[in-house]
Amino acid sequence: MSSDIIVVDEADDWFSAAFVEYAATRGVTAERQRLDTFGRSATIHSAGTRISATPQLPLLLRPIQSGTEHDEVERFARNECFAAAWALAVMTPAPVVNRPNCYGWSAAVAFSANLTDRRSGRVGAADEYFWADLPPDAAPDALFHQSLDDWGVHEVLPDGIAARSRRLPPCRGWEQVVVVGDRAFRVTRADIGAADVATPSIEHVNALGLVFATVGWAIPVDGAPIMVRTNPFPGFHEVAPVFTDTADALLAVLAA
Repeated sequence: MSSDIIVVDEADDWFSAAFVEYAATRGVTAERQRLDTFGRSATIHSAGTRISATPQLPLLLRPIQSGTEHDEVERFARNECFAAAWALAVMTPAPVVNRPNCYGWSAAVAFSANLTDRRSGRVGAADEYFWADLPPDAAPDALFHQSLDDWGVHEVLPDGIAARSRRLPPCRGWEQVVVVGDRAFRVTRADIGAADVATPSIEHVNALGLVFATVGWAIPVDGAPIMVRTNPFPGFHEVAPVFTDTADALLAVLAA
């Protein structure tokens, strides 16, 4: 199969499936590959001070499962594939969305929203809590919850998962911005006044070393919008209202 773009993902990634299908309507062949397949196809060649990596095709990188359910031999092989995929994604001159860096597979995005804010040059002023199974007694209400398993947002979290929570003032709504490179798309048409959430979203995402991400904003009853969440691996449901714009922007980046 001759491909224009490789999408490294998991089989249940709905966004990848939709993107590959959409790319085909634009005459672009995007091939989905699991980590094991892609990692085994990667070649890193070192000759003195020169290093090259193949295949040199545009890459769209998606969230990858840890593989802890495998036995020791399979886990070792998967880790080797992950290392090869990471090295190729860092070194290839071809466009990569999102290119890993020294912080991790998700660039500079951390589980901690305050740490993520600081890495992008922002100062996170909100209290932040990390917990599992039971919510923190110190802050039983007025919390914004995000699962550390799937990056999803939940008002009531299922039992047995880890989460982070932040205190927020009373809010009248939420807004989400999809960022691709230097473009931003709001997913709602809600009236949030004169506040600009697009420009700071682009600056935040770019400062983290990302190309594609969603930025969530809380809209307080009083005061300016508050950035509360950065997702480096948006799911299909997050971008569905602006999927065509998002896919076109990604194709433009990957074809650059």
